[in-house]
Amino acid sequence: MTKISNFQLYCMLVLLSLPISFLVVPKQLALIIGHSGWLAVIASFFGALILIYAFVFILRKSTRPFPLMLEDHLGMVIGKILSIIYIFIFLLCTIINLRTFLDFVASVVLPLVPISVYIGLMVFVSFYAIKTGLEAFSRISEIIVMLGIPATLLILFLSINEGVDFGGLLPVFYIDPIDFAHGTYISIMCFSSLFAVLTLGFFSEAREKISSVLVWVLITHVVIITLTTAILLMLLGPFTTGVLTFPTFSLVRHITVAGFIQGVDFIFIAIWIAGISGAITIQWFVFCYIIQQTFRLKDYRFIAAPSSLIIGFYTVMLTPNIVELIMIRQYVLPVVAGIFFIGFPLLFALGLMFKGDPDPSVGTGLRNDPNEVQNTENHEVVNS
Repeated sequence: MTKISNFQLYCMLVLLSLPISFLVVPKQLALIIGHSGWLAVIASFFGALILIYAFVFILRKSTRPFPLMLEDHLGMVIGKILSIIYIFIFLLCTIINLRTFLDFVASVVLPLVPISVYIGLMVFVSFYAIKTGLEAFSRISEIIVMLGIPATLLILFLSINEGVDFGGLLPVFYIDPIDFAHGTYISIMCFSSLFAVLTLGFFSEAREKISSVLVWVLITHVVIITLTTAILLMLLGPFTTGVLTFPTFSLVRHITVAGFIQGVDFIFIAIWIAGISGAITIQWFVFCYIIQQTFRLKDYRFIAAPSSLIIGFYTVMLTPNIVELIMIRQYVLPVVAGIFFIGFPLLFALGLMFKGDPDPSVGTGLRNDPNEVQNTENHEVVNS
């Protein structure tokens, strides 16, 4: 049976939540709240704790990973319907995140290269990672996170040397409650990607410690996004931060070391290419895994090849320009995440509070468990 350590699980969840948020969340908060955007990130910590509790509670009440847990708790028919819906949801999230990053590269890094070239390269990298298996990719995730987080903190520290205006963080006492609630929700939405722990958590060597893993992911995310948002507000101000398409990259591009060394933005690009490719790969893996378990297929790896064509095609066709993509991320994605990655887990956990303990004879749901085939068959007979 494939197993990953809790540190590897931590690294994979950090990759899911942090890289894309680092690029887009400061801009969204500057547009919504202005000077107080950094406070919304801090406030989201407490809302995200509730979401984490729901995920942990669902894991403790389940014996099989998502999506099989839906069939266990909701019945075969409803479980399969919801599983099929989540297949399309994860496909949509993978496509949107891939297109967001590719538009970032195409607009501010190498604008003369056709976007189809970037799509082909990113899809190939993620496809190869899925084919190598979860265990191999989890080790790569360790390397990406151990290099990426210190480098990100270093970049933020160097940007402070450019001169900051602490007035960019004020006023904090004149905040519209509706705008602040909206900004806090946008920050909480970043943690909706941790929904994948309902699948990845069952590969952990120590499932009883997953709650601490999720809390550390939350702390890491809040610290880095708070610092990033605050530094952007102090250096650029809320108006400029909200106007720029990717203000984080604009910040990095103006960093100088010792007053004369410039061009350190290539370090940022290298780190976040690796980080975002990791996030896309994990979402793609969960997409393939849900298909495998829903339709009782032998392996998820062979699904990667045909799905790569679907992802590549719809990434190109998603939207003709970056402005519409920003609108999708600002208005469509929060609704989708709110319903399927925040609202449903909370309601699901609430329903499980009134249900008995899980049946340990059901099995793990992992297809490389030699006892799983028999366990699954027995469980289906019981349901029927």
